[in-house]
Amino acid sequence: MAEQKTKKSNTSSWVVGIVVILILIGAYYYYFGVPSVVPIVTPPVFSGSVENLRMLEFTYLPMVLTVSPGTMVNWTNGDKVPSDVVSNDGLFNSGSMATGASYNYVFTTAGTYEYHSSLHPTMKGKIIVQ
Repeated sequence: MAEQKTKKSNTSSWVVGIVVILILIGAYYYYFGVPSVVPIVTPPVFSGSVENLRMLEFTYLPMVLTVSPGTMVNWTNGDKVPSDVVSNDGLFNSGSMATGASYNYVFTTAGTYEYHSSLHPTMKGKIIVQ
């Protein structure tokens, strides 16, 4: 009889342990996000100019960038948490970017394009195409 209680107790301990591990894994992915794969998009028209921006310490660097039409802008996430690049007018959206991931967009039309991070509301930037 005592042996059956010990077996039941050991089985219950294993089940509780597995449930706790699954909860911790879920909490990790909820907080840090699931690493995403950024789709490869073929740029419409590419003149060969590339401007690189970094996402670092919850800031786009530089915050304002002036480029000519046909320039590819490349954002790279240098933060330790996922981030994204979303245009205010819905023109582009990188989706969630893991640390080290990059996103490219080719600006073909003159204008001012403001963007932000949907994951970090204080992150804002602007691309001026002229």
